[in-house]
Amino acid sequence: MAKNCLTKIKDDFNLNGITNVYFWKSEWESFHPYDKHTPVSPYFLAYRFIYFVYFFGSTIEIFTCDDGSNRFFFLFLTNQTFTIQLLYASAAFLYVLWVFLKQTWTRGCKGEDDMIPLTGFHLNDDDYQLPFACKALWISISVVQVVPYIVSGLYWVLLANDTTFTMPCDRIDNLLVHAFNSVMALLDSLVIAVPSRISHAVFPFAYGVFYALFTFLYEEWNGLYANDRGFIYPVLDWRANPTGALITSTGTIFGSVLLHLIMCWGVFRLRTAVKAKCEELYSMYFQE
Repeated sequence: MAKNCLTKIKDDFNLNGITNVYFWKSEWESFHPYDKHTPVSPYFLAYRFIYFVYFFGSTIEIFTCDDGSNRFFFLFLTNQTFTIQLLYASAAFLYVLWVFLKQTWTRGCKGEDDMIPLTGFHLNDDDYQLPFACKALWISISVVQVVPYIVSGLYWVLLANDTTFTMPCDRIDNLLVHAFNSVMALLDSLVIAVPSRISHAVFPFAYGVFYALFTFLYEEWNGLYANDRGFIYPVLDWRANPTGALITSTGTIFGSVLLHLIMCWGVFRLRTAVKAKCEELYSMYFQE
């Protein structure tokens, strides 16, 4: 029984369990995941571009609005997570763009019937290996669809009242990284076709462990801080309140698993159920 359980977990975690067609299609498009000729939708390409522009433009705005504290930019969970969202948005857009251009060139040179394989995948090929870029994107999805909610929640519940704005544009930056970051996370989880796996909760969990360890070691090694506060976040003050910091970090780390179950895997199950129902209704009323 234990062996069967471990096998199921291994199969669920498997990063070769899907084809890369999922990475250039939306959930709301009709496609066969094993069809190597499945075209990139211009609408999905436009979505990926807009998603990228938001994070790229926001990052430029944040660094333009600098009161001198941006040298501490990467100390904060907010900024580390926003950077991961930017990297994910960039990689996802570039991958879809590459496939789109490759398909366009192939059709132009060889015609529709002679298209060369874009994926190297053959129907029902059990030995298929998902490209590294897609594996990295899949791992990133489990982080960018979970951690932004933690960032927003912790900020507005625990930290917002202690925030001081030294420049007018700080208020805009605050909304970009503490409010709309979660909106974009939810939007992406509703649009993309890439499935979620329960076992992939290990990725936001590991990210949480990394950040908690980072803040602890940074204090132990007497790192520099903005405004000479002696800590990165008041709720993670390992010197003055190690018990509180431990409780906060532990609760957040394990909370990320629950959030993954709801906002990543749960939303995935919701969108696939809604799509199936829509297809059923369409078939019932329009294809009789």
